Amino acid sequence: MLLLSIILVFASCSTKDVIDSSTDFTRNTNDSTRVYSDISGTLLTITNSVWYTSTTDLNSFGQVNLIITGSTNADKVLVMSYGDGVIMENNILLDSTKSFKNDTIGNSFTHFSGTIPTMFFEASTIIKACKGSDTLMITLKSGKLKY
Repeated sequence: MLLLSIILVFASCSTKDVIDSSTDFTRNTNDSTRVYSDISGTLLTITNSVWYTSTTDLNSFGQVNLIITGSTNADKVLVMSYGDGVIMENNILLDSTKSFKNDTIGNSFTHFSGTIPTMFFEASTIIKACKGSDTLMITLKSGKLKY
């Protein structure tokens, strides 16, 4: 199953450019508009990203969530998520103008051993904009988070 997931990740589209936007995004804030493009003309605009954490009623699992809004000229936009070591790509639905607003994306989850961790941590995800055989990839980082 893990091998199949890895194959699907790499088969979904080809990779040409990787942009690390780690200094541009913080948790729970409205971002100023960020525009990313590559030499092939694939464009991804992020107008808002909000990171937040949640826990289960029994405090045995914690989840990092992402709300993201933007637009693209790509055919599809994917968000990477992971938990228990399995990496998945979640498709973001584009409207007729190729804009998107995803209310909650479960970016990652963690099992706690009885107590909720109290330290700060940082989460990240990769957003892919696929246009034909071209893929624009950006890395979003959450900034400091805490459960």
